[in-house]
Amino acid sequence: GIGNDQDRHALAMLADHIDTYVACNKGIKASGILTKVKDKDQVVPSPYIMVRNKTTTLIIHLMNELGLTPRGRLSATKIDEESSVAKFLRGPKG
Repeated sequence: GIGNDQDRHALAMLADHIDTYVACNKGIKASGILTKVKDKDQVVPSPYIMVRNKTTTLIIHLMNELGLTPRGRLSATKIDEESSVAKFLRGPKG
């Protein structure tokens, strides 16, 4: 159904973001956390750090949407105690 296609697209986006995160880590490892501005005596944080931080936020958001984090799994399995399913699971004496 449509949910499966949406999940696949979200998972593909997650994989792309993870790839970007890994590329940023490789860039930081190769060039360091600071970079010198061309033609100036100024040192600034590596642009990889900003991209990696934004990508981390997107990764966590997508993982929550897909139920791939502990928090995402908890909210997905939370049962309303007054729902008909919860009453059924408690049995005739519950």
